Amino acid sequence: LTVVPQARIAQMRQMQVPVCFPCMIKKPDSPTTLYTTATHVYPPHVLIANPAAADMILARYGEPVSLSAVLADAQLWFGQPAGRKYGELLQPTIADSLERYRQVIKVNTKEGAKGVLNMVALERLDYTLDYPFVGRYYEANSGNSFRYIPLQENQQQVIKGAIGCTRSDWGTQTIAILNQAVSKVQASPVFRQRLQYWLADDDPQYWQKFAAIEQPIGLPATEPLFVD
Repeated sequence: LTVVPQARIAQMRQMQVPVCFPCMIKKPDSPTTLYTTATHVYPPHVLIANPAAADMILARYGEPVSLSAVLADAQLWFGQPAGRKYGELLQPTIADSLERYRQVIKVNTKEGAKGVLNMVALERLDYTLDYPFVGRYYEANSGNSFRYIPLQENQQQVIKGAIGCTRSDWGTQTIAILNQAVSKVQASPVFRQRLQYWLADDDPQYWQKFAAIEQPIGLPATEPLFVD
């Protein structure tokens, strides 16, 4: 396992360095990247805000909130970790806002999302955008607390996760090996338990969405998992 900045991983694939990245969004294979079959689904991105900013956002815009409206608010500061992108549904709105509004900024920090969440917790930024479990993990390790506000734009979005490897002969062989393991991993009780805790608890429709991916887990979509 090698830990490098997210932007460098993309550069390494472009250079055909033999690498795989375990937490990518599944897309059609590209000139630089091959993807495994879908491994799981992610819950939709949400606004992660400090309590004071959350009160202001909810009072002005309600819930779920329009991302474009909040990004345009001159009194609210949004931070996007450098190298972080949010998919085809949300990223165009953010990219446009980066060019138009001074309060929408990319944050260069070695800590990535953690660094931006630190700034939100300290009220140096008002909010960021990420998966709910990213904020919950930070909360568990920092003692800070956030508010999570759903977005109008992505409530029905199904975000498939996959492993991505460099497009090369090595990558083709590696993807074939990984695909053989995907269904076995999905059948693992430990894997399902982790999905329930980190992902399904944040999305009431999670298991219905999961049932639609290529490698179903073989459980009824509405069946509760791992209740102690």
